[in-house]
Amino acid sequence: MELIVDRAVLLSELGLLQGVVEKKITLPVLAHLLLRTREGEGGKGLSVEMAATDLEIGLVTEFDAQCISAGGITVSARKLFEIVR
Repeated sequence: MELIVDRAVLLSELGLLQGVVEKKITLPVLAHLLLRTREGEGGKGLSVEMAATDLEIGLVTEFDAQCISAGGITVSARKLFEIVR
């Protein structure tokens, strides 16, 4: 997966997800968020979807980005937020 995205947009979306990501790691995957590309609404090309959960609350956000190649990955939410910030 390869993307070109505005830093401010990505930082805003990551900020929303930080409140949902598990702080006390009982399952390591709960400290991660899912990034994946998906077909945009109305056939507008590809958009990026990010999802996080703590098994009680889940949050999914979607934003537009220039997608060079499609795919999906889980990444550490805290580390990605610190890098982008």
